[in-house]
Amino acid sequence: MNEYISCNSTIDTNIGIAICTAKRPKMLLDCIKSISLLNAPDDVSLSVIIVENDTTRSVDLEQLNALCPYPIEYTCETQRGIPFARNRTLEIAREKNLDFLALIDDDETADPDWLRAHLETIREFSADATFGPVSFEYPDTTPEWYPKEEPAKMENGAQSSWAATNNNLLSSRVFSEDGYAMQFDTDFTGGGEDIDFFQRLHRKGGKTVWCADGRVTEVVAEARVTLPIYLNRARIVARNLVMLSLKRKGLAKTYWRFMLRMFKCLLKSGIIHIDLLMPFSRSRKISSAKKVNALRLISEAKGYAQGIYFRSPVRIRPIEGK
Repeated sequence: MNEYISCNSTIDTNIGIAICTAKRPKMLLDCIKSISLLNAPDDVSLSVIIVENDTTRSVDLEQLNALCPYPIEYTCETQRGIPFARNRTLEIAREKNLDFLALIDDDETADPDWLRAHLETIREFSADATFGPVSFEYPDTTPEWYPKEEPAKMENGAQSSWAATNNNLLSSRVFSEDGYAMQFDTDFTGGGEDIDFFQRLHRKGGKTVWCADGRVTEVVAEARVTLPIYLNRARIVARNLVMLSLKRKGLAKTYWRFMLRMFKCLLKSGIIHIDLLMPFSRSRKISSAKKVNALRLISEAKGYAQGIYFRSPVRIRPIEGK
């Protein structure tokens, strides 16, 4: 297995940048453009790994090579579902004997110092993996009721067992056969595979830390800020949380925990609806946001109920964006 390389080493550190995509050519091109502008450390040898979760590529490889100064390996993973595509990137990383594998989503763009910040943090804190903040670029059509997310804030180097795979750097110790040999659970084809991945890494003894300066920006698709998609995402996230709990804690603990959550969601939603019906309620002035919040709570309750009843993850999430 590859050992950590000193910051002062003159030996090239081999880093692959992994991007999983599915029929979103414009977003992929924008992501590649941002990677071409990275301020890479002098001792780093970079390459790009693109895995299209489809039978054919959505972008011509020559077009990508014209944009990016780094070698690109562009392959297809025909088994539909994000964990299959993510596992393909890990497989390629092992084949290439990479020292590190950086993860970025196809709907994101990286800050110029993104990779440098992650590399410095993973070395400084002798970590196995890092995760960093995501800013959001919302479309002009975003309605007032839509709750806009802010980037998470933590102290640099803070440890966590909970992380997404939208902004990371993984040491070879995470994915190599003589290390933790991590794989994504292919049961989580509708989301939640990233949280499960880092929770299992933590239980194996892996160390994941926050990289405060490893910033990316996610371009939010117009479809995502519509009410049906917003409510469907709330339902899917809730259902996946049940699946994660079932895997770790079993049926008995999961059942009562999420039955209580479901009851609380329905109760809060009912209170909001009653408040909105009151003739002199102050909430009537902001009724759109209140109504959406009530609907979100109902969607979450539905997701908890589906998770408890079906005890299986969402199969495939819809593709948002172009």
